[in-house]
Amino acid sequence: MTNSPTKKPTGSAIASPLAALVAKAAGKLPAETGATAKAAWRRQRGDLRIVLADISDSMTERAGARSKIEILRDALRTLPASVQIVAFHSAPIDVPPGTSLPPPGGSTALHLALRHVAAREPTHILVVSDGHPDDARAALAAADALTDVQIDVIYCGPDNDREGMAFMRRLARGGGQAQHRSMAREPQLLASTLRTLALPKS
Repeated sequence: MTNSPTKKPTGSAIASPLAALVAKAAGKLPAETGATAKAAWRRQRGDLRIVLADISDSMTERAGARSKIEILRDALRTLPASVQIVAFHSAPIDVPPGTSLPPPGGSTALHLALRHVAAREPTHILVVSDGHPDDARAALAAADALTDVQIDVIYCGPDNDREGMAFMRRLARGGGQAQHRSMAREPQLLASTLRTLALPKS
């Protein structure tokens, strides 16, 4: 009695188990990856714009007839409530809509302010400062850690402070601008520049 030859599996017979494995693996994958889900959530939530306002001790300095903090307070009052304001000195401070910046004092912990707002997943951040953070490296690292965020900056320190201006230029991210506005010479221009950068383009 002769044995019948072993029947070789056809292409479809080979493909079927493989297809089943692929289908099973695909069924275990999440419908959306973390990055995709985050992007979808941000689109649904809409634009979130935040101003980080320096209220360190240097903001008590005079800029012409008034102090820097007075000029900055007036400029921020022109923004709508939809723009969140976070003041920072030695620590970040949330400024509720309709209220004014706290009294200035302390150091310039910009890195803590950037970390503070990171969890909110902002789409845009505007930093207004005289450009001398406590820890420039930590501040730049905190800016790097933000994803899909445009960072604009307004430098409001002395005209001859090359170091402060250079830091603020390095801080700009995601196509953001770096502007220099003299509070002493052009306080009204600070307000208009702040509105231009803080508000979405129409």
